[in-house]
Amino acid sequence: MGKKIILLCFIALSSLYSKANRPEINVSGPNTVAVGESFSIDYEIGTFDISNFQAPDFSGFRILNNHRSSSSSTSIINGKTTSKSSTTYTFILEATKEGTFTIEPAIVIVDGNVFKSNSKTIHVVKGTTNLNHNTQSQSNSYPTPSQPPIPVRDIPQNKINDDNLFVKAIASKTKVYEKEAILLTYKIYANVNVTGFQGKLPVLNGFLIQELEPEQQQSYETYNGRQYMTAIWKQYVIFPQSAGRYEIPSIACEATISIPDGYLDPFGFMQNYVTRRKKIQTTPLTIEVQNLPTPPKSYSGGVGSFTVQSSINKRKLKAGDVVSLKLTVEGNGNLKLMDTPPVNFPESFETYDTKVEDKFDITSAGHSGKKIFEYLAVPREGGSFTIPAIEFTYFDTKDHNYKTLTTKSYIVNVESDGITNFIQTDIEEKEKDIKFIKTGETELRNDNYHHLYSWKWILAYLIIISSAIAIYVFMERKRKDSSMNPDERRRKANKIVQAQLQKARLLMMSDNKPKFFEELMNALYSFAQNKLDIDNESFNKDQIRKQFQQNNIDESTINEYLSIIEECEYHHYSPSLGQISLEDYYKRAETILNKLGKNLK
Repeated sequence: MGKKIILLCFIALSSLYSKANRPEINVSGPNTVAVGESFSIDYEIGTFDISNFQAPDFSGFRILNNHRSSSSSTSIINGKTTSKSSTTYTFILEATKEGTFTIEPAIVIVDGNVFKSNSKTIHVVKGTTNLNHNTQSQSNSYPTPSQPPIPVRDIPQNKINDDNLFVKAIASKTKVYEKEAILLTYKIYANVNVTGFQGKLPVLNGFLIQELEPEQQQSYETYNGRQYMTAIWKQYVIFPQSAGRYEIPSIACEATISIPDGYLDPFGFMQNYVTRRKKIQTTPLTIEVQNLPTPPKSYSGGVGSFTVQSSINKRKLKAGDVVSLKLTVEGNGNLKLMDTPPVNFPESFETYDTKVEDKFDITSAGHSGKKIFEYLAVPREGGSFTIPAIEFTYFDTKDHNYKTLTTKSYIVNVESDGITNFIQTDIEEKEKDIKFIKTGETELRNDNYHHLYSWKWILAYLIIISSAIAIYVFMERKRKDSSMNPDERRRKANKIVQAQLQKARLLMMSDNKPKFFEELMNALYSFAQNKLDIDNESFNKDQIRKQFQQNNIDESTINEYLSIIEECEYHHYSPSLGQISLEDYYKRAETILNKLGKNLK
């Protein structure tokens, strides 16, 4: 009985401990937006110790941008110190159609425990919202140094005014072009002790926003003849998306100030201080955004200053091999917002989705670094082909005009397998024969006379006969496959699996995750079905395990094989794949298939 009581107490205490350590998750954002309006949804989590964050599927909205930020605040009231830390995930969305949409909860993993946020319902109405009428705001706490390096002035409690403490909103530019980066800084000026600071940051409709880690935290500055201790509160890089006159709204802030109360200790040495709250209002800013000039056809949406270079993986290859052409755009500007420049591959090349890799940081000049576009194509016939130069056009913010950069072109020699070229050459020769002009005497015939031995009828006969032969070969091959003995099926399994792996590799290079996992899963199942000679009716994982065991395959190998299949099934049907390495899965599948292939001859 005593043991049961102890166990129940332990469970109760564990439950209380779990609740006490459950992080607070707040979801903030507007309840109503207009079609075409951009807005933000914030997930504020009351801790820094987040090992994983899974965003919901924002159905009904287009994701324009997202970023993560951290904040902490410390306040001292009557000698008691209180600290608070939080991590905020911000998603900039655009409403695309009218209706009522419910955003499902986000999933957060903290200390190995899974927590969910609340869902968020948003009503999307017809019309547009002007930035000047924005009423939405987000609130966070940000600290300023509690011990400024300049002497604290003995200011009476009722004499603290805007000259002692204020916040300035500073824009690096107030007249810009569309999509040009602007550095927006909120800077605190104080000559009194500030022990806590809070403020409401506006949602800037019409801008894409990315938070920037301030390079400078605090310094001295003389302003209007007075010396202040200054601190960067927040910095953002904002990109206006359309022309017009926009207002950065005023921010309402509140600071905790430590001031002397006029009381000295009996010896006259120690000054007593009390804390007071002071409300601060920043002045609004006006940003004028100009239209970009009419762009050329090759414009890819870049605004800033950039250079380009290209490379190709091979210039001699066989029909069916993969050609990888890379274009690297490097510089400062709106790298994240660029479109993919087009590449005009030859008609006989089969193209795949372009893979885009971002390698840049957010800086005061916008995105600084490089963006890599990888174009994948497969030639289907032999010959010498020219991949023309890529034109990349951007708007230069220094020269105020468009600049076009051109890469070099590439000549690719493709070795044919013989079949495609033979057919192509034969057709070309026939076309030449048709175009041949006969000289000499010509027999005249009635236009309505159809000669059964003319070239048109002969070509029709050949097509009909060829089609019949192809159908016969296909049906015969299908019949042989169905009557194939187990040894023949096992030998053929290797070719089938290699073809499926090759297709999976192409999908991996084009970063098509759902299709990649589907093809990899098919390769794994196909190998087992053909190698183990399992019919369709009894084909399942339990039967696969049983057959592998009968063929003396060790348990660790069987478990790894089935584990890869289960993971592929999960990722294929999962709504959010997240950050996973396709190459790791491909190598695991290839390794386990090679290992099983050696044991199953």
